[in-house]
Amino acid sequence: MSRKIVCAALAVGLIVALSVTSADVPKTISFQGKLTSSKGALLNGTYDMIIRIYDAEPRMLFQESHPGVAVTAGVFNVLIGSRTVGGVPSAVFDTASTSVGVAVGTDAEMTPRLPLGAVPYAYRAEMAQAFEVPMSVTVASSSALLTLNNTSSGDAIIGIGAGGKGVYGMSTSDYGVYASSTNGPGAVYGQAGRSGAFAIKGAATSSSGSTVGVMGEALNSATGVGVVGNGGDRGVQGYGQAGHGVYGQTAATSGAMWGGYFIGNSHYGGGVYAESISGIGVRAKHTHASLTNPAVYGENSGSGDGVLGRATNALNAGIHGEHYGSGPGGQFSSATGPAILAEGEIKADKITYNTPRTHSYSLPGEAFQPGSDVGYTNTYGNGGAYINSGSGALVASVHLPDGAQVTALKAYFNDTSAADMSATLHRFYHGGGSYVTMASVGSSGTGGAMTDTDTTITNATIDNAAYGYLIYAFSDGWSSSLKLKSVVITYTVGEAE
Repeated sequence: MSRKIVCAALAVGLIVALSVTSADVPKTISFQGKLTSSKGALLNGTYDMIIRIYDAEPRMLFQESHPGVAVTAGVFNVLIGSRTVGGVPSAVFDTASTSVGVAVGTDAEMTPRLPLGAVPYAYRAEMAQAFEVPMSVTVASSSALLTLNNTSSGDAIIGIGAGGKGVYGMSTSDYGVYASSTNGPGAVYGQAGRSGAFAIKGAATSSSGSTVGVMGEALNSATGVGVVGNGGDRGVQGYGQAGHGVYGQTAATSGAMWGGYFIGNSHYGGGVYAESISGIGVRAKHTHASLTNPAVYGENSGSGDGVLGRATNALNAGIHGEHYGSGPGGQFSSATGPAILAEGEIKADKITYNTPRTHSYSLPGEAFQPGSDVGYTNTYGNGGAYINSGSGALVASVHLPDGAQVTALKAYFNDTSAADMSATLHRFYHGGGSYVTMASVGSSGTGGAMTDTDTTITNATIDNAAYGYLIYAFSDGWSSSLKLKSVVITYTVGEAE
């Protein structure tokens, strides 16, 4: 079966143990590659391999057998020198150029061979003769103790820890690890290979004061970003045991700058997702005394939500807004749609409108009954209510919300009679006394269907605790030719009931 190796870049210079001491500690080279079939399919299983190192002529300088190498999705790792007493001899790298050949199973050695980079030649570094592992160096110097400069495309340093940290830095007064990139895509790159692992993790262990696990700063650009997270699941995830999981702050005093700025490109996702087991998922605080900026601002230029809050605990709120001054805890506006869309119950001590809402309260003819024991008609389909003959009044009670402002009284008549009719909005004090007229309309002439409106309202504020309200329709010449069809009262309210 024909096989081939692709993507063996890690073979160049990944040194796991580099130690040349008087005790002759074994010297090994970590070699990683990807094994495929001749058709490009990634292989899985265990395979016997033979690793050979050649010089430029080529002459074979070193050979080692590795039986039963595990291959998963094509990827395998071999530690060259681990099966040879004393590891790879230093003399192998006395030549100017070396390459690696690999034979798998009974197949012939694959071609072309893979050149070894510069790092394995560290076997011959003069300073390496004095290195011992583990090693500790204490020097008082204002300059760097170790500088590695790779002028090509390879890595300057690689750290691998089988059970510990690959690279560990600690400082008593400055940054434990400081990374800087002048032209690259980033100063620090982290990659996690297993589920639940962190590519980059910051921990602040101080038990007091203001500490930060991970902090990002953009110092030299007005459009720079301190921290960018890009993940198949979560780009940025913060967890705080006693404080904030994610904390963002902007030092800019002008312009549209944000302590945290998030964008969600998914059709079903969002820019910010916050979840709390027992507290508040998202909490924002605005402390500037004179500016009117919102603590939380959500905008969606598509068809979704600007801000969506969800709480699974019955005692908590999906969205919680709080204002310690005289402003609103939450403010919502919409150009064409609803400012707030709620599925279920809304609980609030009071909901006040920015501008009073106008409503209409209508009384059909069927709502009117005579004020005395006389014959009358108000049944459905007869075109209005009337007293069969003579003088008298029809009345209907009025029930408007407390605090409402009456703005107009309008009545609909059908009058082909020589007599006329008046319809008056009255209020009366619960403790007794006479009726007080608030507004009055009437019919005149014999023109048939007509309306009359009164917008001059006396005592316009509804006070249900002190007064009752009714419509009083009177005529001294009732007949079937003089009918009250309906009455409409227009009013406004400043807050929701």
